[in-house]
Amino acid sequence: MYDYRDHKDIDFADSEPPKHEFSGKEVRIIRTEDIYQVDPEEDMSVYSPRIVELAGRFERAGVPEGFNAASMTGMSKHGERAVQLFAEIDPETETFVHTGFRCRGDIATIASASLAVELVQGKTVDEALAVTPEAMKKELGKMPADRVTRPYLAACAIRAAVGDFYIRQGRPISQIDERVVCNECSVACSLCQHCSLRDQRIALRFAKS
Repeated sequence: MYDYRDHKDIDFADSEPPKHEFSGKEVRIIRTEDIYQVDPEEDMSVYSPRIVELAGRFERAGVPEGFNAASMTGMSKHGERAVQLFAEIDPETETFVHTGFRCRGDIATIASASLAVELVQGKTVDEALAVTPEAMKKELGKMPADRVTRPYLAACAIRAAVGDFYIRQGRPISQIDERVVCNECSVACSLCQHCSLRDQRIALRFAKS
């Protein structure tokens, strides 16, 4: 299973957000225990109101008590962007009971992680696996062209969390491959440079051999 506490790639900070002057306006960036915004001078006018709303939903951030599923997806070649999802999933109904996220990145990354939590809350595993990056992009609305990769990270994080849940339940790798189908040549997998489920699959296959 994915032990998020051993993951060192994300530097979260809980210090007071610094103020920055940008285009004559004072901008305060997000710095909380669970959210780290890496671009301090983003022009919020390039984002849809829905993205701004989702990024500000801090109550969705954090690690829910009693979680039994966790995941991490990210990219680092052109600046670090990472999403961690956490969930308590009812083993009998396979329903997401409590969810939360941590992330490091720009506003689009934060909003995508927040939306992922919103979309899976109260849903079954099958419904969560049906969430697509395309649907998330449509829901998020306007964003800079170079930020459209962020919903892919969040969608992959949902799938990785489901895979982690099944691993914790002791499911065999064959069943995980059947339930959480991943195409490593797909756009999502190509964009997602770091994936906890990809690492877990490799570890399980080596352990089996």
